[in-house]
Amino acid sequence: MQDLVKLLMEKTNISEETAKMAIQVVASFAKEKLPEPVGGMMQTFLQTGEMPDFSSLAGNLGSASKLLGGLGSMLGKK
Repeated sequence: MQDLVKLLMEKTNISEETAKMAIQVVASFAKEKLPEPVGGMMQTFLQTGEMPDFSSLAGNLGSASKLLGGLGSMLGKK
């Protein structure tokens, strides 16, 4: 997160405290607006700078894909 704080400070000429606050606001907004687990992953990334574990997301997308495929079959699509 320190890299993002530094970038915000350089680009906007704001203090470190203000940059950190801005990141917190964006992280909270993303978590609220994005579906789980994406929102939580985005918040974690913005707060820590650590890349999230996308394996759980891939598993959820795979399950959703199977569900939608099954629904399509029920509706006559192959």
